Amino acid sequence: MKRKPTLSIAPYYGGKGRMAHFIADRLNYDDSDIFITPFGGMCRVLLNKPRHKVERYNDYSSALQALMRVLSDAELARTFIHRLYEETEYSQEEFDKQKAIYDNAEIDLEEQERGKLKKLLTSKKIVEPVTANALLDEIMYEATHPVKSKEPNKNKRNHRDVSNSVQKSISTLKDSLTKDNDFRVEFEKQLSNWVQLYLLKSSQGYLERTQDIGEAVSDIDLAVATYYVFQCSRDGMGQTYSKEKFQDTDHYLKQVMKLYDCAERLEGVYIHQIDAVDFFRRRLFVDIDTPIENVPPQYRMMNEWINNPRVMMYCDPSYISVEHEAKLLKDIDIDAEKSLSEAIQKKYDSKKMPKNLGEVYARSFGYDEQEKFLRCIQKAKCRILVSNYDLALYNKYLNEDAGWRREEFITTTGVGGKVDNTRVEVIWYNY
Repeated sequence: MKRKPTLSIAPYYGGKGRMAHFIADRLNYDDSDIFITPFGGMCRVLLNKPRHKVERYNDYSSALQALMRVLSDAELARTFIHRLYEETEYSQEEFDKQKAIYDNAEIDLEEQERGKLKKLLTSKKIVEPVTANALLDEIMYEATHPVKSKEPNKNKRNHRDVSNSVQKSISTLKDSLTKDNDFRVEFEKQLSNWVQLYLLKSSQGYLERTQDIGEAVSDIDLAVATYYVFQCSRDGMGQTYSKEKFQDTDHYLKQVMKLYDCAERLEGVYIHQIDAVDFFRRRLFVDIDTPIENVPPQYRMMNEWINNPRVMMYCDPSYISVEHEAKLLKDIDIDAEKSLSEAIQKKYDSKKMPKNLGEVYARSFGYDEQEKFLRCIQKAKCRILVSNYDLALYNKYLNEDAGWRREEFITTTGVGGKVDNTRVEVIWYNY
């Protein structure tokens, strides 16, 4: 039987255009009612799979969330497509206009403050850049889980394994805070700003977009900008205008008309804006049996998904460079090491880590954060299919002994215009 053409909203860096049907054919439909994609992106797999009774799309990007919210609502979708057709043209000027709207909406104030503190700590040589995220996680944990009593065995925090590199950075930080008053004042100011935004984000599940703090932009305005930026950008990265993408405006508008099929498929899909990267990377959530009352409100939904056997979850986190991982793991006994990220940190004195290829996204995982993600999903109760390149890190956790199967898919990537850019993509699934 001839397969239907692959539905696609717009080109997207890391999108599963070639793999969409391959993945869709391997999802579980017989024993699951709910389909969830926590790292939604342009949702190529969701668009091209048979329907589950309930389908949920999630992405922390405000721009992508607005695009999917508009497309999943029949009336808004018609207005959105009409506006694209009547009000946009294929040009550098149009791209610059829409890119400004898109960029402004993607600002995450909590991440912005986290970044400022990271810059301060690295500039003062408190921590190496590759260890900075792990140190910041520990700082936030300490700031939001104070010890209330000094009496033995009372009000103590749960034991947390901290790598040697982070322990070293904590010691350096404490020493600097004691000796350098100017640094201490600046550190405490930036930490206070970050903690306030973190707690606000934890309490309501997200931070208001720029529209909610004084700059008006509707969901449809943002959806128009998001679609245009990715449709007309080089390599689907939403960064640089591509003058070779279409022959002219009429050619571009023919692509716009294909959105009607996408909107029809997305109608009724629930749209969420949960920071899935933050959920998976924090050690607090590594244990999927964490009591629900100890989970911040915005993450309780994800905690419930992971523990629900009727859920079919497709995880497509940012990818890691296979070549760089192999180089850094040379002479490291992968099977013997408890943690590959810590082994690499130890070998290279916290100055190197396998390259994260997804830094273009609003939120992405570094190598050490992906290890936490794998520990979290390794024994999940829901059905999970996860994709990435053929990484030693993934094969260490998602193997037959842990109840996982794997399949390979040979594909190519056009990023950078390379003629021969063959890649082995792998899917791992626990059912």
